[in-house]
Amino acid sequence: MDVNFRIVRTWIITCLLGWAAVVSATPLQEAFNGLFPPPGWLTATDGTDSGWIRSDTLNPVWGFSARTPQDSSVVPPSRCWLLTPSLSPDSRNSSISFYIRTLNTCPMSADTLFVLLSETGQSESDFSVELAYFIPGTGGDFSTNFTQYSLSLDSYLGLPVFLAFVYANWSGDCAVLLDSVNGPPVLLPSPPYNPQPTYNASGVDFAFDI
Repeated sequence: MDVNFRIVRTWIITCLLGWAAVVSATPLQEAFNGLFPPPGWLTATDGTDSGWIRSDTLNPVWGFSARTPQDSSVVPPSRCWLLTPSLSPDSRNSSISFYIRTLNTCPMSADTLFVLLSETGQSESDFSVELAYFIPGTGGDFSTNFTQYSLSLDSYLGLPVFLAFVYANWSGDCAVLLDSVNGPPVLLPSPPYNPQPTYNASGVDFAFDI
């Protein structure tokens, strides 16, 4: 096979792979049934050594969920962070939805689940936008039954954003479960722009069987 043809074929394959990476971007659909944290997600803690974990407490009805620790020994307010990968809201998918509940019956207190947004990165200081907050416990926004919430991301169409589920623990009485997080497409790395075949590469073996 002619070497130039091999190089051109390699270039074509590179372009096709880049195109496939773009069209294969899929909406965020995370049920926490696999690795934890899931690929692209991050966890962090502030004021406690215990953070979000994967829990099968409600199995088999809901399978696995993400769960905050229940720790009355924390120095309040401790914060547990669960960060999404970069998302790209578009006209077809411009909201984030999720289910939350408490692990057990607990009193309403200052404990709060925040949903924060960042346009720049996944550092704590980047999350300057508060999309919503929810009070767990009896008489609060949610208790021992899973409740679904949906938040609009219409103001961020076409922009890369990160979301953070941040549980501020003041009492240690409640543990919160999060499940079925659905949202905009996960933003994949951009393919190479206008890649060019290289003719002067060294140390490359072009031999293969066809």
